[in-house]
Amino acid sequence: MVDTGPHADDLLNHRLATLNNAARAIGPRALEILVSIAERLERGAKQYGGDFDDKPRAWLSEAIEENLDGLVYLTMAIKQCQEEAAADRARQRAATRDKYLLGDSAHITEMGV
Repeated sequence: MVDTGPHADDLLNHRLATLNNAARAIGPRALEILVSIAERLERGAKQYGGDFDDKPRAWLSEAIEENLDGLVYLTMAIKQCQEEAAADRARQRAATRDKYLLGDSAHITEMGV
């Protein structure tokens, strides 16, 4: 629950100072992660409104569903990277083969001779 009492500003300032200190202590990549999380929370607050304790939710079930979705996305990203790497290797093999088979004639052809 969000504190709205007389010390709410003190608590908010303390939490902001903690975030500021953490941001200064961690590396740039970790800071990017922290910023991404903050931006995601901001988007969620704008889209769904309020804070996490505004309405009851099945947090564990939602976490499982979200993680399963994430596994699908990661698997597809890995497959895409593997396919792109295989295509790059095939192009490199073809270029090497062509260079080997054509030898200097490829260079001569490029010169228009």
